[in-house]
Amino acid sequence: MGSIPMQRETEARACAEDPGRPGPPAVVRTSLPGNPLAPAAARRFVRAALADWTELDVPAAAGVTDRLAEDAVLLVSELVTNAVVHAGTAVELLCRLDEAGPGEDTDALVIEVSDHHPSRAVRGEQGSPALPGTPEYGRGLQLVASLSESWGITYRTGTKTVWGRLPVEAPQPTRRSRRTTVTRP
Repeated sequence: MGSIPMQRETEARACAEDPGRPGPPAVVRTSLPGNPLAPAAARRFVRAALADWTELDVPAAAGVTDRLAEDAVLLVSELVTNAVVHAGTAVELLCRLDEAGPGEDTDALVIEVSDHHPSRAVRGEQGSPALPGTPEYGRGLQLVASLSESWGITYRTGTKTVWGRLPVEAPQPTRRSRRTTVTRP
């Protein structure tokens, strides 16, 4: 199997709301086929988006850490895998950095995965423990809930979107270390 071609489109969601807002927009989206290659392509897409935002000095990207990037990659992998396995349709992926709004403490990275399955049901987690030799599955949404500050499901006509919101830590100011030289008499 070959690689999945991806087309990344950048939107000006935040800039449209505030044309005077400095910096480039922080929303990217792509479409992925509903096949086993989609989760790996989604992981590469999210890593590239975070790297681009950091390189472009997007304001909220100053708090992007290696830990956040790892959590985001795991989150998108779980959500895309669920969409491919359970819906079997093309998958739409949106990744957005939101600056903290009124009443919010931190900026956030929001990841949305949409599928086109007509069913409104999202498979719940299995309550019984796995028996030896039983394939492990059914823990994806528990993992999403553990990683995310908040998560949920949004239904639109013909589309189901599962999303997760990861907090972006406030950037720590860099401290200049002072070298103290001790001399002995």
